[in-house]
Amino acid sequence: MAWTLALLAGVFAAGCSDECLDLCESAEACPGAVATDEAGCIRQCQDARAQAEVADCGDPYDDYLGCASDEDACPGPGACDAEADAYTSCIAGYCSGSPDDLACQEVPGT
Repeated sequence: MAWTLALLAGVFAAGCSDECLDLCESAEACPGAVATDEAGCIRQCQDARAQAEVADCGDPYDDYLGCASDEDACPGPGACDAEADAYTSCIAGYCSGSPDDLACQEVPGT
């Protein structure tokens, strides 16, 4: 669940789309969430989108973001797990071959 919340925060932060920003700001109300101001959400959204693009993981990222936006602000266990797993696997696959890439810093499983 903690990784899902972290991924949600990253995803929400991702491309700096309105969808991402809305998710980031809404997620702050979730138990265990770390408060992030609007500038922090924008930065997180931009960083996540850039990571997905560098790793050629835009489709799994978009699928996860779409799923997350269809859920409540604080999704229950199992919500979007398949999409989160696909996105995480895509990023981990890229980072296993490019561990020094800045896009791969602090990526679980690498």
